[in-house]
Amino acid sequence: MEVSYWASSTQSFDDIRLAAQWAAEAGWRGAWLPDHFMMSADNDNGPGPTEAEMNPMLEGWVTLGALAASVPDLRLGLMVGGNTYRHPGVVANMALTLDHISGGRAVLGLGAGWQTNDHQRLGIELPSVKDRSDMLEEAAALCRAVFAAGGQRVDFAGEHYTLTQMPVHPAPVNGTIPIMIGGAGHRRTLRTVARSADEWNAWGRPDTIAGHLEVLRGHCEAEGRS
Repeated sequence: MEVSYWASSTQSFDDIRLAAQWAAEAGWRGAWLPDHFMMSADNDNGPGPTEAEMNPMLEGWVTLGALAASVPDLRLGLMVGGNTYRHPGVVANMALTLDHISGGRAVLGLGAGWQTNDHQRLGIELPSVKDRSDMLEEAAALCRAVFAAGGQRVDFAGEHYTLTQMPVHPAPVNGTIPIMIGGAGHRRTLRTVARSADEWNAWGRPDTIAGHLEVLRGHCEAEGRS
């Protein structure tokens, strides 16, 4: 069994770094960060900030870059990145940068996005569940195409996202960057995992995860992946 460290972005950077250094020295596998701009709140639709929202919150990608430069050996990524926050072409470029800072240890975590107050407070659109599922599927395919085109240019034409002769420089250190998709929706999310992911992130009791795995195996079989 491999063990990784999942930090809280409400910690100070010194605490996050020290814990990650301890994990690396102990032979752990990775360090992961959430991707939120504030803590979730019960009254997401309220007019003003709640006490929970006012807790300090470090931005995930910047924190990963700092860890990459100061902590050896650990795989590094967001668990998982909110797809609605950024264009996936920009995210792919950020992942490539992290990959080179870390010497090939980057993992790209992607999820559909869900936290209402993240979107509301920053004026970011929170589409319907269906649209977010469509966008996640498209974003994962786009990022996979970018990583496969290392050193070249890539075009991508989708309903939500496009790339036009995007240069992929630098190329991934190890030829590609693993994509981790988070979520457990049986009809859409797990199908996207089967199509485009290298790794999968989900929460739940063992019997719940077993049920998700059964569905995921069916999607993988349909996609010709195992």
